[in-house]
Formats: sequence, C-alpha cells, structure tokens
Amino acid sequence: MRTIIAIVGNLFLSLFMVTCAAGQAKPIPVGVKVEAEGGGESQAMWVQAAKDLTPQELKVLESLVVNEIKNQQGVKIVAADYSEKYIGVVVVAAKLLNGNTRENWYYVASSVLTIAKNKGIDEFVTHDVFVGTDLASLARTIGFQFASTRFQATTGPWK
Repeated sequence: MRTIIAIVGNLFLSLFMVTCAAGQAKPIPVGVKVEAEGGGESQAMWVQAAKDLTPQELKVLESLVVNEIKNQQGVKIVAADYSEKYIGVVVVAAKLLNGNTRENWYYVASSVLTIAKNKGIDEFVTHDVFVGTDLASLARTIGFQFASTRFQATTGPWK
C-alpha cells in the first residue's frame, strides 16, 4: 500500500511540476551570489568556531549552486544586479572542523531566496541553513530548496 501511495504521489508531483512549467511562457531569471560568513577575514565572528571558505571554495560553491539551479526547467541565470525582477539566491557559507584533523570539514550555508524587484524592494521568499560534508552536497541541497520553493515565487510576480 505504501508503494502505491508513493507512486501516485510521485506521479502527481511530476504532473504538477510539468503543468506549472508548461504554463510559464518565459524562463524565470535567477541571480546567484555566494559569499563568506566573515567577509573574507578567514575567521567568522569571534564567537563562532566557523572559518571562512577560501576564495577558491567560494568560486566552486557558487559554480555548483548555479549549475544545480540552471539545470532546472524554465530557469535563466542572470547577474546579481539584473535590472528587472528576478529570484535572488544569496548564500553565505563557512566551514567547521569535523573532528581533530585539519582535513575534514563540515560546510555550513545560510541560503535566502528573495524576489528582487527593479524598484529596489526585495520580497522575502524563504531562508534555510544547511550543513554538508562537501560542497557538492551543499549545492544540491540549495538547488532543492530553490526547486521546492519556486512554485511559491512564480505564482505571484510571474503568473
């Protein structure tokens, strides 16, 4: 019985997502920005154990997040200073030591989705904090956050 419910649920969700994407004439513009928790100072706030990601790790994370989002149907990646309304994905990331070694890290990201409008007033959509053992899993989680909240964002300004 659980298997049947799971199959029916997955079919319904797939049909729902295809219907939403089909009803949308133009792609949704999405801007992605990834930055360090402590502003690039290597150490985040003094009360935190987190360390900033290196510039290379920030570039890798941003690239992974962009790829996770742009691979979704009906999405167009735009610059973070795009002149029209768009969905903004802002990620602030840091890393924490995993144990006593200097080689294993937990990666932590605070991810905010907003609808950025050309009049300078952003509308909050959602915020979450994620932890992963590598940057790729963190990016996949942020991509899923975008996919799962995209319906809410697109039924307002882009309907």
